[in-house]
Amino acid sequence: MDRLFYKDEPNMTIEDVSSVVLRFKSKAIGSVTATIGAVPRFWWLKWSIVGSDAMLESEDSSAVRVYWSKTEPLRIEEYREIGRDPMLLNQRDLIEAIKEDRETRTPIREGVKTLELTFAAVRSAQEGKAAYLND
Repeated sequence: MDRLFYKDEPNMTIEDVSSVVLRFKSKAIGSVTATIGAVPRFWWLKWSIVGSDAMLESEDSSAVRVYWSKTEPLRIEEYREIGRDPMLLNQRDLIEAIKEDRETRTPIREGVKTLELTFAAVRSAQEGKAAYLND
């Protein structure tokens, strides 16, 4: 975690680049790399999940591509919802959950787990050693 792109920005108080390596109970390894420095004031999201049978990837919030790695020839499936806005959908779900006195589609406790992971990553970077999370 560091500030590489916005060193001369006086009001920038957070890191603009980070990378975290994760090891799961199953012994699987994951990594999350993030930056806000690529193109100022421009937002995009790219992600990949690699498994033993398939790889999923997305370059925008309205599409996902699946590569089935054990098929011959390689089979690729793409799913797309034009105009899909996940942030708006999330906000609508929260409002409806409050109105209907129900849980949100993704329970808020899952967001807490994300925050705990973020704090653990910061602690690990500050201390220079691995951080561990409870179940």
